[in-house]
Amino acid sequence: MKVIATLLFLFCFSVTFTALPQSFKDTRNKAFEIYEGHELTFYCGCSYARKGNRGILNLESCGYEVRKNVKRASKIEWEHVVPAWELGHKLPCWKEGTDMTDTNGRENCKKDSEFWSMYTNLHNLVPAIGEVNGDRSNFPFAILEEVSNYGECDVEIKYLGGQDFPRGKVEPPEGARGAIGRIYLYMLDKYKFDLDIEQQNLFRKWNELYPVTDWECERDRRIAKEQGEHNKFVKEKCPN
Repeated sequence: MKVIATLLFLFCFSVTFTALPQSFKDTRNKAFEIYEGHELTFYCGCSYARKGNRGILNLESCGYEVRKNVKRASKIEWEHVVPAWELGHKLPCWKEGTDMTDTNGRENCKKDSEFWSMYTNLHNLVPAIGEVNGDRSNFPFAILEEVSNYGECDVEIKYLGGQDFPRGKVEPPEGARGAIGRIYLYMLDKYKFDLDIEQQNLFRKWNELYPVTDWECERDRRIAKEQGEHNKFVKEKCPN
């Protein structure tokens, strides 16, 4: 009996271990595969074509206007909807990294299995125009009274001065709010990171206010097939 129990333990450990990607490049390739047939950026709805490990953008398809960074605006980046900073900055590995002169918190935490599991979770990754990803940084989401920073792509950013966090806030387009809410609620439920009550209430509101889309349901099915786990906040709203 002990032999069987040991074998079962080793099998489960092996499955868990091999399920985690060995590099973020592997994760990025899986993310491209998840989005096959739905090559649209998350916030702006801009079309892109995959070319090897890159996504080549058609900015005209969504009326996108470059704010400043032409280079990053020309490529797809896989954005963490819940930023890596929000997931990891209170972990010991993050502080150790920021205390070193030759690394930083994120890079140091990539060696930590707890952080790596969060960092490579496909449910939290979406294709974004690189400039939008960079400008969003680790800013929290909010409802703002600003104008779009990117032409017809209705992403609004308000920069705040004189403080460490938040240095700014971001209002996403209405079409992305429901998915954002459900991604945040899933990640919070799974990883129990710190998130203030105001943010939690906002994401619960968005989850209820904005219905799940057909693509959200399909994306969830594809990710569950790859990772072995659904986002329950999406799945419970999808047709059986």
